[in-house]
Formats: sequence, C-alpha cells, structure tokens
Amino acid sequence: TNADNSEQELFFPNGQREVRTREKKTLLYPNGTEKIVYPDGRQETRYPSGRVRIKDKEGHLLADVQ
Repeated sequence: TNADNSEQELFFPNGQREVRTREKKTLLYPNGTEKIVYPDGRQETRYPSGRVRIKDKEGHLLADVQ
C-alpha cells in the first residue's frame, strides 16, 4: 500500500476479507458476494449471480438488478 491511497486489508477466520480505503469499505465473502459500504452510508451488494442491490444509509432499497 502507498501513502496516497492507504488501504487496509483484514482477514477473518471464516474466510471473509475486508478491504478499507478512504473512499469505501469492501467486504468480500467466501461465496463470492461483495458488499461495498460508502462513507455516506450507502451500501451496494454484488452477488456471484450478477444481482446487484443498492441501499441508502437507512437501509431502504434503492435498486435491485438481476
């Protein structure tokens, strides 16, 4: 990692990984699901099937694309 784009990577015993940057936090699950959390609280979940769900900071569903 370089100082300009400081990136932190955490590894969990269950196989999950978490990558943190200034712009977002990305959770990578063993099944291939990827969850991105933005600083404004918005969440984007990308499933291995190609499905993408986007929620606002209150958890309201904004988009669910198959």
